[in-house]
Amino acid sequence: MDIIDKIDKQKLLLAGLLIAIGVLGRIILHDFFNGIVNPWEQSGDLGLDVFFVIAAVSIFSGVLLGKFYALIVPIAVIVISDIFYAFVDPVNALIYSTYLFLFTITGYVFIALIGLYTKKKSKLNLTFIPKILGAGILGIIIYDLWTNFGFWLSFSRAFPEYIPPTLGGLATAYSGGIPMMIWHILSGGIVIVIVAAPLLYLKEHKILKTEFVLKPLEKYSIAGATATLMALSVISALI
Repeated sequence: MDIIDKIDKQKLLLAGLLIAIGVLGRIILHDFFNGIVNPWEQSGDLGLDVFFVIAAVSIFSGVLLGKFYALIVPIAVIVISDIFYAFVDPVNALIYSTYLFLFTITGYVFIALIGLYTKKKSKLNLTFIPKILGAGILGIIIYDLWTNFGFWLSFSRAFPEYIPPTLGGLATAYSGGIPMMIWHILSGGIVIVIVAAPLLYLKEHKILKTEFVLKPLEKYSIAGATATLMALSVISALI
């Protein structure tokens, strides 16, 4: 019982640390990276984002914490940092309260769940680094496909003259998102590898406990919560 309590306390502390890193990293690094032009974007008007911060926090919340932490941590990071941005500029409240908010949250949850599944199928050793890198890249691709779909779904209704509500319009949305997807894959992949290495050291020296058992009810509850987020994202884009 003492061991279980110790692990749970460690998980709570680690969850709080991941949330703090995600929130502070997103806020502090935002202006710096946003001032750098995306080299893969032809117009030269698109800056870089700090997607890699929350992506790394999300995937490692699934790897290190598992269970409902995989939902709670990325959602908490987005909500807290978005509240901050809304206070800085009230106009942001109008932006973050739309479909962008739900589609973005769900996208990060996808990444966290992929991390959870990868940890469940693998041990935390040297072979885990390429596995978590591959899982991270897969999660990033799914994130961008999902959020670009949300962009098309909403904007094709509001501005059909720019993005028509057709398969051609969807293709336009996806092709327009390629420059940012390239940045997401490169930055996210680098950060995942950098973070994974010291985690292996902590695990090897038994400083970090990563064991968790996902019960059937927990598995179905997490799947249900994720499906609900997906449905709400689509509904919010259509109304």
